[in-house]
Amino acid sequence: LGIGTFKMASPGYLTLMHLGTDGLGRQPNEPVAVKRMYVRRAMPTEANPNGWAINRLTAPDEYRKTLMEANILLWADSIMDLTYSFIHHSIENSAQPPPFEIPEVRFVHAGVAVVHRQITGPVTASTSTLCRTYHIEELIDEQKEGFYKFINNGSAVPL
Repeated sequence: LGIGTFKMASPGYLTLMHLGTDGLGRQPNEPVAVKRMYVRRAMPTEANPNGWAINRLTAPDEYRKTLMEANILLWADSIMDLTYSFIHHSIENSAQPPPFEIPEVRFVHAGVAVVHRQITGPVTASTSTLCRTYHIEELIDEQKEGFYKFINNGSAVPL
């Protein structure tokens, strides 16, 4: 699907044992964007002096940073819901509607998938089966759903 400022996105499918009622996982074999974090490493060549390569994070760093991003998205979505609740409450209690249209925006539905290795030897207190962590997002058909991307992770400047 593409490469961004600090994540690479690939197509995937999500199937949950119990389907959800909203957000991700409402349908079996749901198409999703599977994203994995990376860091850029300078790798200049003669043909491309500004070249770079992708370095993957260690499994614990990838897990920690992916969960942090998911937590921030969860809080942002909650704050957005509170904002719209306040707006709708204010409009209901106002004598007249606002003189402008209030846009309805939202964050993408997202989740986290964690991959573990199978334990093959003796288990100790320091044994970790953590292998990799993925950020899972809904796929949005821009033409069909009237999607418009306002900002991205590379810059806070509106697009």
